[in-house]
Amino acid sequence: MGNASMHPTTTQLTPAKALEIAKNCEDGSVPASVTAVLERAINELWQRIQAQPSTYVMNKEEFIIFNYYRSRFANAAAAQQAVARFWNNFQGDTTEIDGSRCPPPGGQTIPSTGKNGIRGAVALQPFDV
Repeated sequence: MGNASMHPTTTQLTPAKALEIAKNCEDGSVPASVTAVLERAINELWQRIQAQPSTYVMNKEEFIIFNYYRSRFANAAAAQQAVARFWNNFQGDTTEIDGSRCPPPGGQTIPSTGKNGIRGAVALQPFDV
């Protein structure tokens, strides 16, 4: 089988699968089809956040993608507020959220308290991919 089986085409690729592929690219070389899906997803999500900057609440899947691109929005107040709203409304298992509460060394964080009363910090630097 060729490379096509390793990396689905853009029409087959969900944002979640694209993110999984991107995180597993050991050499840092993310296939263009994967990047296209992720860019479309983050741009659509950012438009939703900007359209409702004080009320939009990301779901878990959106947050995981947003978290992957968090450095892009590090200085945006609307992004910081959206992240805080996510944690204030999140009711799932925090271990399902890829390293989002563990900033890399020197990473910026936003204080956050979730509905479960656990205080934490949301990292604002990108994952190494």
